[in-house]
Amino acid sequence: MWIDTLLSVIISLALPADISPEAVQLERDIISGRQKLVSGIVEIESNLVISAGEKKNRRSRWRVYFDGPQLRCDELPLNETETGSIESVTRVADEVRVFRPKPLPSDAKLITGIYSKDSATGKLYPIIDPRLIGLHTVTYRNLIHYTLDGFIGSRIGVTGVKVEAGEHQGAPCKVLLYEKEFGTARVWVRTELNNGVVAIVKDYESKRQELDCELQKVPGYGWFPSVAHVREFRGDKVFTEENLKVVAHDFNRPIDSAVFTLRGMGAPEGETVYDFTNESVKIMRLTASGLVPADPSRDAKYEPIQASKENSSSATRWLLIVNGLVFAVLALLFVWRRRRSGWVS
Repeated sequence: MWIDTLLSVIISLALPADISPEAVQLERDIISGRQKLVSGIVEIESNLVISAGEKKNRRSRWRVYFDGPQLRCDELPLNETETGSIESVTRVADEVRVFRPKPLPSDAKLITGIYSKDSATGKLYPIIDPRLIGLHTVTYRNLIHYTLDGFIGSRIGVTGVKVEAGEHQGAPCKVLLYEKEFGTARVWVRTELNNGVVAIVKDYESKRQELDCELQKVPGYGWFPSVAHVREFRGDKVFTEENLKVVAHDFNRPIDSAVFTLRGMGAPEGETVYDFTNESVKIMRLTASGLVPADPSRDAKYEPIQASKENSSSATRWLLIVNGLVFAVLALLFVWRRRRSGWVS
């Protein structure tokens, strides 16, 4: 008990007068609660409406596996009776692995590839950590730009934080009040529900963002959002709106490590895999024991690609030669005209 008292005194002395120790403790309780969510599987359905310009409706479904920093996201068919995934992406350590089991509408098939997570292609396959749901006032896809403490607990642009008593939909809450350089923010917290956030409102000079959450009790963890409704206003008009539904499964239970492998993602034995993590592309073959170098002499899929690269290189060489000749002719013409002009004068 005396340790808690001492910490409270230290916090009071260390923080500016306009950031209350009670607010800091509540922020820590919210973030530490989410940090206890170590592993799990969630299915997510998004209904997104974008009202800027021509109104657009987008519906998406995903299944996300997470275990510590390991993430896997399967894009699911919109038809819930259809099985399998459209595309599966995993992010393990510094690698992004991509497998697309279903053909494209043109009957073409994207390659199965491994990329560095910081490469240009690797960044095209972001995986959102579902543990961020209900902590930010942005749409699900935009959560890729945020962290657990990217808003609650952040001091960027914050000039003051305090806690007041309040209520949300008739239930008593603690309300975090943020004074910021360019506006204000309020966070409604149900402390008896794992310090669950049930609403956030951010008011800025040019826009207003709102989040409303419905919480469900999930075995193995506690209270987690089942619905997250986000709206952004520009003036008095809704700019974007998303209704996110979350079905949670098996929180804080062990996830088989094979889930994050290409085989676990559904790639069949014999699949050609292109490894782009090094300067030169490695063409690999997926076997029961893992990835092995492909043998070009026995790999029919490799030869067209190899030939295509050779043709491409040949075409590039001819293009450079032609460009060089054209440049030389223009240079000669320029010199000739200069000399002719000098002779005339």
